[in-house]
Amino acid sequence: MEKTRAPSERKAQELQAFVQRQLNAQSGEDFLSPLGRLSTERVVPEAVEEEQAAAVGRERYERRARAHG
Repeated sequence: MEKTRAPSERKAQELQAFVQRQLNAQSGEDFLSPLGRLSTERVVPEAVEEEQAAAVGRERYERRARAHG
C-alpha cells in the first residue's frame, strides 16, 4: 500500500518541476515571483508538519507499539 505524500513533499516536487520548466524563462521577474510563492507554499506546510510531529510525539504515519485511547 502506497503512503500518502505529505503536503510539503508535494510542494517540493512541484517546486522542482517549476524550476526545471523555467530554466529558459523570459525574464527574472517571471521566474522569481512564482518561485517565491511556491517556496512559501512549501515552507509553511513543512513547519506545520514539524509542529504536529512535536505535539503528537511521532512522525507522519509512524505507528506506536501500543495504541493510546
